[in-house]
Amino acid sequence: MLLLDQAATVSWADMSQMRPVRPGVALTTHSRNKDFESVRNAVLFIMETLDKGSRTSALIHTDGATLHFADIEAMYAQIKQS
Repeated sequence: MLLLDQAATVSWADMSQMRPVRPGVALTTHSRNKDFESVRNAVLFIMETLDKGSRTSALIHTDGATLHFADIEAMYAQIKQS
């Protein structure tokens, strides 16, 4: 897959840094970014390194696309099958 070989940046909210504003509402002031040489490595990082809460907030940015969590989950399943 050509997309899996593109350089990518992952952005996510660090859920461990969330602080409550009032009951039921939280504010995050700690978003993170990390660069990867490939979408494949970005997907593996999200699915195998980030905690579950942070994982669902992650996005992968390439030159031509933004991948949301549903896309990332599907790509991870494909990577693991191959």
